Amino acid sequence: MPGGHPGDWRNDVLNRGDLITLADNDCAAATPATVDRASVACGQGAATACYLDSGSPVVGPLGLVGVFSFAGETAGEECRPFPMYFADAPANLLWAYTTR
Repeated sequence: MPGGHPGDWRNDVLNRGDLITLADNDCAAATPATVDRASVACGQGAATACYLDSGSPVVGPLGLVGVFSFAGETAGEECRPFPMYFADAPANLLWAYTTR
């Protein structure tokens, strides 16, 4: 187990899991981290994400929805079912095109 973290993982495999979007208040209440509601989306489901998943895409019917940022490690619940926080791709689109 690299880094002493539990679980069977491979960082070269992209997995699929269904997520339910959480309300802003539920999203913010689940973590001690600061959640910028204007640029962060939050979801939870049967899938879970871990520190090695940072940067993984969240894809919906119309394309890229977000990019995984963090989950339970901010609340001492590393690599367990927990709300997952994503950089909200549509909310950051203008920034992406104007920042160089």
